[in-house]
Amino acid sequence: MAQETGADEQEAMAAMFTGVVTDSEEKEAMALSTCAVIDKEDLRTGDSNDQSRSEASTKDQRTAEESGTHITDLPEAVLCEVLSWLGTAADICRTATVCSSFASAVRSNLTWERLMPRGCRRLCQLNPSSSSSSSSSPSSPSSSPADPSRPSHDAINRPEENLQNCYRRLVRGFVDRRCDHIHYRLVESTAALRMSVSVLGMEVVWGSNPDYWSRIPIKGSVFTEGMQLLNVCWFEISGSITCTLPRGRYTCAWRLSREEGGGFEFNRRAECSVSVEGGGKVERQVKTRRRDIALYPEWSELTVGSVQLPVAGENDQDAEVVSAVVRFRLLSMNPNWARGVFVDSLVIRSAGMQDGVGEGEEEEEEEEEEEQGEEEEDEQEEEEEEEEEEQGEEEEDEQEEDYSWSDRTRA
Repeated sequence: MAQETGADEQEAMAAMFTGVVTDSEEKEAMALSTCAVIDKEDLRTGDSNDQSRSEASTKDQRTAEESGTHITDLPEAVLCEVLSWLGTAADICRTATVCSSFASAVRSNLTWERLMPRGCRRLCQLNPSSSSSSSSSPSSPSSSPADPSRPSHDAINRPEENLQNCYRRLVRGFVDRRCDHIHYRLVESTAALRMSVSVLGMEVVWGSNPDYWSRIPIKGSVFTEGMQLLNVCWFEISGSITCTLPRGRYTCAWRLSREEGGGFEFNRRAECSVSVEGGGKVERQVKTRRRDIALYPEWSELTVGSVQLPVAGENDQDAEVVSAVVRFRLLSMNPNWARGVFVDSLVIRSAGMQDGVGEGEEEEEEEEEEEQGEEEEDEQEEEEEEEEEEQGEEEEDEQEEDYSWSDRTRA
């Protein structure tokens, strides 16, 4: 009986202990759940506070933006002036992706006026693209080159009236609508207008004889074909063109290249001349030695000098472009046969679009200085050649004396 009573007491105590533990665990679980609920409420409160702060800051920012002034609030004329100073056409066009205000300014002619040299817009109008020329009527007054200085009424709303399109055409280059052998291009880095006259449009002495000259495809040129000198003793290229250019001063140069190795033989100098009706004439001897002419496919420009394109007439003092007749000649009379020369074109590059006596005088002074320097170099070269010849003759004399002395000794 005593043992049964002890066992019952132990079971009762175990049950009581188990109940106590269970109650404590339940209380702890309830406390944890309560904390979790409180944490969730705190997080929600924090999120709402952060959202309210963000909305407040956004509202303050909008208020500040509405009360401030931005670059897009500037007049379009001012914005165009700012964009025109970016430097290159690629930089200007890239700003069109910023916003609609910038895109509108990029399309405006005001942005491109500063980049467009004087007279180049009229040059584009006189040489319309294929799309604009096909859309114009055949009887259009603008198709007649009688008076290139006055803009025509039918030129309005053409693609050439958009200075952005005109500038792109000039940078890419285009062919004269009246002569396929004349090519115009604007050098973007220097803002110089470059007119090239292909040798295929010139008179080449013996050029039709395949034993002396060959018409070949060429690289590194705006033209697809040029002339290769095979073998002649009378080298002469001449011709004349009627071109339309903005009035101003232009530098003329012949574009030549040479064959590699021993295939090149040419006189040390060539006589060059370029003249413009009413604009004077320039004559010069250019050096045509091996070191003066680049190796094909590279090209060398042998500068002849500069000429002035005059104003068309007394009543056209404000004419942007003028029509002029340009005559040119390249001559080299060799005691021996000449060969291994590639001829591309005559390049006429603008030295300054604006008329100015000071610029012309400076260029003439520079040309005189260059001529003086070349004369000094020629004198030095002649002296060196004479010394080399004298040394060679002395060596030959010494060798002859040595041979004669050895012959006498043997005898």
